[in-house]
Amino acid sequence: MRDYRTIQDLVTDRLRREILEGTFPAGTRLNQDEIADAYDVSRMPVRQAILTLESEGLVLRRPRRGAEVAAVDAAALIDLADVRALLEGRAIELAVPHQTAAHHRIAREAQEALAVESEWRRREEFNARFHDTLYEASGRSVLLEQVRTMRARLRPYRAAFITYESDDFKLANDEHREILAACIAGDVNRAVAATQAHVRRIGDVVARRSAHGPGSPTVGRPLVASSAE
Repeated sequence: MRDYRTIQDLVTDRLRREILEGTFPAGTRLNQDEIADAYDVSRMPVRQAILTLESEGLVLRRPRRGAEVAAVDAAALIDLADVRALLEGRAIELAVPHQTAAHHRIAREAQEALAVESEWRRREEFNARFHDTLYEASGRSVLLEQVRTMRARLRPYRAAFITYESDDFKLANDEHREILAACIAGDVNRAVAATQAHVRRIGDVVARRSAHGPGSPTVGRPLVASSAE
C-alpha cells in the first residue's frame, strides 16, 4: 500500500514517536538543524513538526531556550480522561433519545472501517466520526466542541500507545460495539455507562504507558539535540 503522507506528516510522526518512546527525554532541547540532518530532510518540515507537537502539548517553548520536550504528567492524563468521560457521558445521555436510524448506520459504518484500519490517522478519523455521529443528536454545540477539544489533547498518546496490533485496540472496538448496541436499544443508562467506561479505560492505558514508554525499540538512530535554536 502506498504511503500518501507528506514529508511533514512523516517527520511529525517520527518525532512524536521518539518523544513518547524516550529518545528525547523531558527537557531535551530540540535543535531543528540537528533533527533535519538526522532525518535527512530540510529544516522546514522539522519546524512545522515542532509547532504541531507544541499544539499537542508534547513540546514547550522556553524563553532563551527555544523548543524542548515537555514532561508527561500521567496524573494529568488520567484527570483529562475523567473530564472527557463526564462530558461524553452527558453528550450521549442527551443524544440517545433523539438518534435516528441514520445516526446508527453512519456510526456502524465508521466502526466497521475503524476495526480494520491500521494507519493511525485514518483510525483517528473513523473514531471521531463514530463518536461525533452518536453525540450530534444532542444538539449541544458548546458541549460537543469541548468533547472534541478533550479528545484532541489525548490524540498523540492514543496514536503512540493504542496500536493496531494491540489488545487494547481490539478491546476498544468491542467497547464501541457495546456503545452502539445501547444506542440502538434506546437504553440511555447503558449507553452512558459504556461510553464513560470506554473513555476512562483508554485514558488509564495511555497514562500508564506514557510513564513507562511502549517498550519497543526506536526506529532510526537516536538524536541528541543539545543546543538552542
